[in-house]
Amino acid sequence: MEKERLRYLLEQYLAEIATAPELEELSQVLKAGTDSTLARDLLAEMMAKETPAFPADKERWLQLPQEIVQIDKHRAERPATSPAPVFKLFWWTAAAAVLLLIGLGGYLWMNQQDRSSLAITETNNRDSVVSTAPGEQRAVVLPDGSHVWLNAASSLRFPVAFTGSERVVELSGEAFFDVAHADRIPFRIHSGKMTTTVLGTAFNITAHPPQNNMAVAVQRGKVQVQTGDRVLAVLEKGRQIKVSPDTFYLKDVDTLSVAAWRTGRLLYKDELLEDIVADLQRTFKDSIVIQSPALKKTSLTISFDQQNGLEQALYMLCRATDSRLNKKDGIYTIE
Repeated sequence: MEKERLRYLLEQYLAEIATAPELEELSQVLKAGTDSTLARDLLAEMMAKETPAFPADKERWLQLPQEIVQIDKHRAERPATSPAPVFKLFWWTAAAAVLLLIGLGGYLWMNQQDRSSLAITETNNRDSVVSTAPGEQRAVVLPDGSHVWLNAASSLRFPVAFTGSERVVELSGEAFFDVAHADRIPFRIHSGKMTTTVLGTAFNITAHPPQNNMAVAVQRGKVQVQTGDRVLAVLEKGRQIKVSPDTFYLKDVDTLSVAAWRTGRLLYKDELLEDIVADLQRTFKDSIVIQSPALKKTSLTISFDQQNGLEQALYMLCRATDSRLNKKDGIYTIE
């Protein structure tokens, strides 16, 4: 098997989005054992890459065998109609888990329940659609090796294989892209009326319908942003564009703050209260109402730690806007 194909199959498995045919293909490879050395080399590379959100913790090595057994047990017990949870795993931990499975000759692979029925993924002969519910995040590996982190209440459509002179995906919601470089094969993301084009870089896109405002922020590299045939800007590292139906503007951003939501930090700079609240609803899955139309248009710069919960974030918003927070029948009201 070619190295890049095997890498793709392993990454699909680690991201828990492998389709049934991909799982079957990978399990047959591991069962045969002909590519075990190549698989081990690829997994060693993966273990060397820490996920941006979490540092490696060597102590988890001692827990791996028991965790793998428990993960397999939970997968087998989970009803086929329930969506797969989003695990915040270390890349090297997941890779080590697969490495151990390879050492077991693929036995667990052949006996575990088909996970394609559990993932929040729709696949046909041409496209795959990966979606997240409110309060969920997912990591996605595209056929070209690009990595995408989907934020809550978002969806990504992409082909089962990139062919032709460009790589095209469709995004609804928010996602951070780390695009694999490919000379002369541009990568394009369609999000509503906005198109972002890149050859290889890392950047964040926010385009939640029905919100009018969209944004692109670049962590490294360079991207081009356009609406229709009109090129709005070419963004480099540390630059952001915000696009509304009538206008757009550019500004500098701290690269460390780009897609900070992946680490549980919710950062808002010069954002309308109604947009902040909409994002909190997607993140925490609760209903929030702003009573005053004027209050909705209040512009704020504020940050929250997701681990502290929704109520603390709402109380901070109320203090910043000199408003009050009430809760009735499970609905929060800012008034």
